[in-house]
Amino acid sequence: MRNSRRLLFALAALVLGAGQAWAGQIVVLEAEPATSTLRTGAILDGNQEITVPPGTSVVLMDEVGRVVTVTGPYRGIPGGAERKDGPGALKRVATAMLTADLTEIVGGVRAAGEAGKLAPLDPWFLDVTSNGTKCVRAGSGIVLWRPVPRRDTEIAITALAGGTEAKIAWPKGEATVAWPKEVPARDNAVFLLQLQDPRTSRKIRLRIIAAAASSDADDLLGLLDSGCAAQARILLASLAGHVVEGAAAKSGALFR
Repeated sequence: MRNSRRLLFALAALVLGAGQAWAGQIVVLEAEPATSTLRTGAILDGNQEITVPPGTSVVLMDEVGRVVTVTGPYRGIPGGAERKDGPGALKRVATAMLTADLTEIVGGVRAAGEAGKLAPLDPWFLDVTSNGTKCVRAGSGIVLWRPVPRRDTEIAITALAGGTEAKIAWPKGEATVAWPKEVPARDNAVFLLQLQDPRTSRKIRLRIIAAAASSDADDLLGLLDSGCAAQARILLASLAGHVVEGAAAKSGALFR
């Protein structure tokens, strides 16, 4: 009889648990204001209940790179997808979030609506208006971006190693043009970009990221590891499209 009861209890547990999705870990990308448990870079268990106090806004990311923004009051088990290397990936994201030179990345999440005015909405566009490291995908055509010009202009691109140069037209009303085929795009190469109107000169280092990224989290890590902080901010802003606020967020899973 005792063994029969144990078997019944085991079967009941299996049946009750069958409908429950096992969640992975989640990382706090932003908490404003921060609490003792909800702070930038904190790693949470998606199976454990969290509490977001009234007036607190939290941005969370799961192991596959899905992002949600929740505004308190909220109390519930957030959930989130699980993958084999997810915990390690989230730890790397958390470490990057805590470094001094990346503290402004998460601020871009709240400014997602303004991203198109000051920066490209696509994180893989190469912004020609600033210096620094720029990341592009391997195997994809490179797209140059700038705020829409009011008149026809052009841009000159010079490879500092070897001196290969090309000038291409930039038509008015167009925010993007293609990288010139005459200038080979090589990983870690440095280029001089010279815009005609307005007359500016920018120096960039090109980093080429593998195109086989399996998730948004992989893309984010690729950008962070390669030093493309501004593009990581744009990617985070684009991922934060799932916003859960007010009464809808008082309880229940956040990642759906």
